[in-house]
Amino acid sequence: MFRQLLIHRKYRPAFYSTYSVLPPFHHQRYNERQNVSNHYNNAHYHKTSTIINFTRSSSTIPRRNRIPSKTNICIVGGGIIGTSIAYHLSKLGIQDVLLLEKDKLTSGTTWHAAGLINTFGSLSGTSTYLRMYTKKLYKEILPKETNVDTGFLPVGFIELACDQDRLEYYRRVRNFNTICGVDVKEITPAEVKQKFPLIDTNDVLAGFYVEDDGRVNPHDVTMALAKGAKMHGAQIIENVSVSNVSKTTIIENNIKQAIPRVTG
Repeated sequence: MFRQLLIHRKYRPAFYSTYSVLPPFHHQRYNERQNVSNHYNNAHYHKTSTIINFTRSSSTIPRRNRIPSKTNICIVGGGIIGTSIAYHLSKLGIQDVLLLEKDKLTSGTTWHAAGLINTFGSLSGTSTYLRMYTKKLYKEILPKETNVDTGFLPVGFIELACDQDRLEYYRRVRNFNTICGVDVKEITPAEVKQKFPLIDTNDVLAGFYVEDDGRVNPHDVTMALAKGAKMHGAQIIENVSVSNVSKTTIIENNIKQAIPRVTG
């Protein structure tokens, strides 16, 4: 039996839905982390309109799941992105983080996402470090921190170069990614065939192989992020639809700052 490798024959946009929100260097700089936390926790709310309307009676909601009258940060949507935001903000030490989901967690587009985790493919340092951090987060950090398996499988990843221009481009990407710390190797069409026998390599010039890239279960990742967010103090409430978010003004150091208005 051969492993179910992730194969890209042509260049495709990155699967941003599986990436986390904050790059690793945000977690390594204590002073910046404190500044971010203090900015939100010490901000004074000058004027706040009612931003949440829901249809069910609050008397039917368990006390632990009742919507607070005010909160520091409200995240709308309980997919992998929303729970990742809640997880990272609360882990940074920001208080009163609230996530609202109109149905159940992952009931939107997350449950049918591909869940691909590949570190190779970008000429952006930020994107490459995000990819590397995301793989480490799903492979090591979240399972250890929350005891929830993310379903990470290191099945391997191959990017295929099928013309000379693509080959030159991917060699540039390989050199840059190698400097960033991605363990990517150029392999021959015969080696591609050996690793994935079902493929037709007649038009393949080379493959770029990362052995420990792979895939996750998006639902399991979301559950792990949600548990981690709760462990760090965030509140997550399901079955609540947000109908409107109005403009809010905060005053900090006698300076008014308006948060842009979003309707939903």
